[in-house]
Amino acid sequence: MSKKSLKQFNPERVANFEARMWRAYYRHNFLMLFFLLIGLAREFFGVDYFTAMRMGYHSALAATDFRLKKKTQSEDKTRILKELTCFYKLIFDHSLEAFDYKKAAQLEMDWWFIDRYPDRYPISREEALAQGMAVVFNTDLTRLAGYADYRARAMVLQDEAEVDKKESDWELVESLLIKSYEALSRGV
Repeated sequence: MSKKSLKQFNPERVANFEARMWRAYYRHNFLMLFFLLIGLAREFFGVDYFTAMRMGYHSALAATDFRLKKKTQSEDKTRILKELTCFYKLIFDHSLEAFDYKKAAQLEMDWWFIDRYPDRYPISREEALAQGMAVVFNTDLTRLAGYADYRARAMVLQDEAEVDKKESDWELVESLLIKSYEALSRGV
């Protein structure tokens, strides 16, 4: 099995995949989300197609479950965490750098809930995003402040568009995500 450094990625390509994934997610186009997650796994993590499909499956299942249960507010955190743990274990298995994949999965799920229900949690989106990436990249979270700030701004734009029941400014979202991943690249 070939392994790749997580620190070697093209920020613009990763941001492009993520922006397209967000569009698919918010439009409930979960099949497209799955295919984009496969592409992201190949681009960001440098894995073979079969592994990328497994990564896409686990992350898409977690995201779909989270998205569809928004209306009921009865999220099954156990299932979401199980799928995210499988996803991060696959990243761990194909990465040159070791990290606590169980903690990374927990922090990923945590920021999803912090983003959805910010009034219920004592930390900000930015702090939650930085904590998760700090675990994955084994770095101090203060080095990831720019990454977290730009990504959170993109999230707020999408949230505002959803509240206003209008289409998000996807070009602006993508430009913020590019800045976010450029900052991540510098921070790691």
